[in-house]
Amino acid sequence: MTSKDKDIFWKLNSLASLACGLIGRYTIIDLRNDSTANGKIDSVDGFMNVTMTDVVFTDPGGNEFYFATFFVRDRNIRYIHIPKELQIEDTILRQLYKIKNPRSRVVQSGAAGFKATRLIQRQMETMKRVEEIKKERLRKKREKEEAEASTSKDDQFDL
Repeated sequence: MTSKDKDIFWKLNSLASLACGLIGRYTIIDLRNDSTANGKIDSVDGFMNVTMTDVVFTDPGGNEFYFATFFVRDRNIRYIHIPKELQIEDTILRQLYKIKNPRSRVVQSGAAGFKATRLIQRQMETMKRVEEIKKERLRKKREKEEAEASTSKDDQFDL
């Protein structure tokens, strides 16, 4: 079993997937020695090792230190504060779906596959045809209005 396989195994079989759902969010991590790290979670691996950025580290004495990047080893984590607005079940399911269906991440990130590219191309062609039809209808409507206007002018002179 490779390290990538182990990483995926632990993400699927532990709450590391919930921690992965916090990537990009600011949160607080309580450590076992009664210190805290408050910052933005940058990455989480399957063993729940956490890398954070823009961290304010508070030691047990209450002294605060700023770190641009901060690494927390899994065995030092006591508690990860989860924001109230985050739906825990949805976050876990979303992370599990990303792990089980890695191709879905590619489509979501903007790199479209063959089918998606073909679909977008067809939509663009359809939009062009719709614009042409609209222009043609507008041209015919103007011609009809001009014809009616010229016949009404002729009727005025007949009186």
